[in-house]
Amino acid sequence: MSSDTLLSECIYQIPCKNCDKVYVGETGRNPGVGVGEHKKEVEAKDTSRYTRQSKRSAEEQQNKSAITDHVTRENHVIDWDQVKVSGHESDRKTRWIKEAIEIRKSKDEP
Repeated sequence: MSSDTLLSECIYQIPCKNCDKVYVGETGRNPGVGVGEHKKEVEAKDTSRYTRQSKRSAEEQQNKSAITDHVTRENHVIDWDQVKVSGHESDRKTRWIKEAIEIRKSKDEP
């Protein structure tokens, strides 16, 4: 397996600093690229003026990713420094299945 493959085709986890939730994602690219895209989207949302009305508005919006939904709906902070790769899989469909399994496991944990 080449070193480029080790840096791509993976399942990754991004934890929340405020709760035990973990975002699970997959990418065929370098995980830093996908994580960077998530981070950019999260940072584009203005969560500094978080009132009851803005919370209601956030709950009605559907963002590009679940991680942005979590940040805007819960007013939480993502721990971008603790992102970890939890597995590698070169076959895209198998990677999707492994991602789904990890998502299910993360929802079953306390």
